[in-house]
Formats: sequence, structure tokens, C-alpha cells
Amino acid sequence: MLKSLSSELVNSLGLSVAEACGRSSIGRTTFYKLLKNGQIQIPAHKCGRRTIIFAEELRQALESLPRLGGTRERKGDHRREEAEACSQAEGHNPES
Repeated sequence: MLKSLSSELVNSLGLSVAEACGRSSIGRTTFYKLLKNGQIQIPAHKCGRRTIIFAEELRQALESLPRLGGTRERKGDHRREEAEACSQAEGHNPES
């Protein structure tokens, strides 16, 4: 009974990395790259071997990401921007 109750509480408040990626529609690799390069800052909590991310902290981190400007996004722009963000995370500079 206690295990079931505590499991329900964790599931309603905390997310695994896979669940956080699913809810935010961000791939796992991109999620870790965003964390590594500091574009999002989410404190992770450990419970045994499980990594828990609080749903509220995930929401706040996603809201901190830059918004698209008033211009209409062209087809394919998001792929280029994601590639640039990943390159920067890996230490590559596409401008040089």
C-alpha cells in the first residue's frame, strides 16, 4: 500500500528523463545537449538509480527557451537552428 501510494506521488510530481523528453517533445540526445550547453537548467534528483525531474521545473525550463520572433518560420529553419545549437554544444563554431 505504501509503495503504491509513494509511486503515485512520484509519478504525479516527478518524471523520468524519457517521460520529460516525451512531454516536452524533445529527443533524448537534444535534451542532454541543451542541458550540457546550459540552454536549459533543470535540477535532476536521484532516487536510487532513477533520475527524477520535477514536472514544474521542466515547465519553467521550457518557458525559459527563446521564443520565435514575429517573423514567420520558413520550412526547414528549425532543423538548421537545432543543428547549430548541437554544434555549439559540441564546441564547433559554424561561423569560422
